[in-house]
Amino acid sequence: MKPLHQVYIIEDDPVQQLLLKDWMGFVPDVQLVGLAGSAKEGLRVLREGRVDILVLDIYLPDLTGINLLKSLPRLPKVILQTNALQHAVEGFELGVVDYLVKPFTFDRFVKALDRAVTACSAPDAALAEQSGAHVFLKIGDETHRIAVGDILYVEAMQNYAHLHLADGRDVVALVSLARLQEQLDGGRFARCHRSFLVNIGLVESVGSELLKIGDLTLPLGFSYRASVEAAWINARVIAR
Repeated sequence: MKPLHQVYIIEDDPVQQLLLKDWMGFVPDVQLVGLAGSAKEGLRVLREGRVDILVLDIYLPDLTGINLLKSLPRLPKVILQTNALQHAVEGFELGVVDYLVKPFTFDRFVKALDRAVTACSAPDAALAEQSGAHVFLKIGDETHRIAVGDILYVEAMQNYAHLHLADGRDVVALVSLARLQEQLDGGRFARCHRSFLVNIGLVESVGSELLKIGDLTLPLGFSYRASVEAAWINARVIAR
């Protein structure tokens, strides 16, 4: 028998807590392992990394759900629930699996959980995994395997990442720049600007405001310059 996916709920409304707890009993492949009424109460469990799926209310008494997610070193699959859609874009930038607007039905809740279970077992809508020197990215309706060494640089496009590859191809994947950076080798890629991530081993020169990679020139933000220079020099030393 395959193990059940561990679900944790953070919701401050007692009525909504009882409703979700009751609904959980009708959903296969998942197991409710805890229920918290505040961010502080739930953070300890989340930081232990034992949660597969998090059902999270955005408006909590001590911390917003978005800020809670930003504080975690590693995210489970997240289903956000709220009364409004104003945080939807920010939530999806963090890789949220689904977004439930209250009041939602049992059927809609089950669909969200099914989506989260699928994301736990297969490449998700943004980025599934890094395997050796490759990443798996969702591009359109298909998942593509891309060699990390073929990525020259990546440009942010709101909820998407625009990857420029060594063979001249450009691909757009449903993943934020920050999330993609987490998955790539930290010693191989560096943030050179708030909107750009560069393969540091392919950089040919670093200036005060620009860097060159082949025939391309990319912006170099002031706050990123020192870390880029250090990573670039370190990469050159290792290459020797």
